Amino acid sequence: MAHKERVNPKTGKKEYKVRYYFIREGKKRDSETAWFDTLEKAEKEAKKQKEIKEKEDRNKITQRRDKKLITAYEEFIAYLKKLSDKEISNTNKKEYQTANAIYNNHMPQTVKDTRIKDISVFTFRSWLTHINNKETLGGGYVRLCRMNLIKFNIWLSQNNYYVDELQEETLDIGIRKTKIKNSLVNNRERKGERKILSILDIQEITRYYIKQEYGLGEFRNFYFYTLFFVLFFSGVRVEELTGLQWKFIDLREGVRTISIRNAISKMEKVESALERTMLEQYRTKNTVSIRTIPIFDFYYELLIDYKESFRYQYGITKEEIEECFVFPNIDQNNPHRFMRSDQTLRELKKVLDYCNMDNTDLQMFRHSCATFLVLPPPEGLGYSEEKIKDYFGHQDTKMLNKIYARLNEIQKAERMRKTFSDIYKPDETAERTAEEEMKQKIISRIGGDNEEAKQKARVYRIHNQIRKAMLEGKKQYYYRPKDKKIIELYIKENGNTMEFIEAE
Repeated sequence: MAHKERVNPKTGKKEYKVRYYFIREGKKRDSETAWFDTLEKAEKEAKKQKEIKEKEDRNKITQRRDKKLITAYEEFIAYLKKLSDKEISNTNKKEYQTANAIYNNHMPQTVKDTRIKDISVFTFRSWLTHINNKETLGGGYVRLCRMNLIKFNIWLSQNNYYVDELQEETLDIGIRKTKIKNSLVNNRERKGERKILSILDIQEITRYYIKQEYGLGEFRNFYFYTLFFVLFFSGVRVEELTGLQWKFIDLREGVRTISIRNAISKMEKVESALERTMLEQYRTKNTVSIRTIPIFDFYYELLIDYKESFRYQYGITKEEIEECFVFPNIDQNNPHRFMRSDQTLRELKKVLDYCNMDNTDLQMFRHSCATFLVLPPPEGLGYSEEKIKDYFGHQDTKMLNKIYARLNEIQKAERMRKTFSDIYKPDETAERTAEEEMKQKIISRIGGDNEEAKQKARVYRIHNQIRKAMLEGKKQYYYRPKDKKIIELYIKENGNTMEFIEAE
């Protein structure tokens, strides 16, 4: 301890004060006593104050180390949220989202109840093993979780939760040495080779809903029927489809576009995603992902019909529908809450099992769309990678080329022939005409064999929709002007069972 002395100007006597040092939160700090008339008194006071401060520090450490690990993790999430809100980088946002996902879904009770003072290498290893053993999680995601736990361990050390300075280093080594699966191992969603879907596969999947009771007259069936069609032909990411609202879809004739402005990750907390969407704080994977894509004929009319059914289902006006999600949570009667991708995946798996189809997942719809666009007719539309890279929100064609590596040898040969078509020197007019015919056949194959078949399907859907509405006790049914003859046919066959109103 060092001391100072002075002569008191009032009394003319010497006075002493002592500077003393103490440890607080693992760091050496210093302070001074007041002035005393003797050095002994000043030193005695210094010792007393040092003991008081160090005792307070020990009590704080004890209280902190008595906390449950889940409480400390909540503080860690709050810390990550501050970084995320500052938008320092996309990494901060991902770390916050991952931490939230771990907190909500991947924290075993034994870990939650562990006190900080009892943390050991086993604690983190068992936690990471718990995450690693989940079949629905891929190796890449587990690695994200591991990095999050490493950061959490560092944060604990920086915030003086550990007494031993070497504890953080020991735990860090333990976390890093924990074995985790490869990207595709034990992942139920991606188990085995995932199939590229063809148009016929999409027909098979969507036909499942037509076969159900009331067919597409049941909104739930029409919902998934439309969802899988749009997911395939739009080629949007699952996160982009989740965040898609009606205001981003322009169905006016001559426009026909979908604007991709928002994406909601499956790791993002529902309430957080809803709040930022309401505040129009949109996010996408990257800036290139912000794009406007055309709506193909394949699902243009379908989207118009679906939008009308959507309004009828939720009882909303043309203005109100704009803020609704295109594919809201079908299990909740609220068009302002989005459908989680895991719910959609479960529905897809159910249909695949029923149809006895090969394994695939939602991401493969995007890959399938890319394949469909690049394959030559009649299997696809024959566009070049350069033309469609913007459609998929890619900076270059590297990712697309990876997808096309899945094509079989015959498909590759056809693409090669088309690429070097100048060698074959075909008649351009004839080739273009043949191509147009092929595309028209594809449209017909998707929409039905002919207009008559499509009209029959429409009559069947609307009549079933009316019957379902009657069962639900609804007194009114709104229809589009183009469906007036269908309504008249229903009244002729069944009588005027409810009030039919032509929608504006």
